[in-house]
Amino acid sequence: MSRYLRRSGFFGSSLSRRFTASDGGEYKWEFRARSGQEWSCMIEDTVIAHYDVSATGAALVIESEFANLTVELVTTLLIMRHIEKYNL
Repeated sequence: MSRYLRRSGFFGSSLSRRFTASDGGEYKWEFRARSGQEWSCMIEDTVIAHYDVSATGAALVIESEFANLTVELVTTLLIMRHIEKYNL
């Protein structure tokens, strides 16, 4: 897992990790980095997906031009949520 989801920086938080997707792009998940978003996935400084939790439920929103990465985004989000839950 550490080879697939790498910490964003040497001293970076475990809740900010990057991965290289099948399209060759390097994406980064961050926990509560943007207002109103529990998790944000970015390429450079552009949010391409975000996961939001509210009293009525949760939603993962993926920008349509990145729909081809849905499986990778869902998988990495689940891993990131596991990392956060168990303080890994």
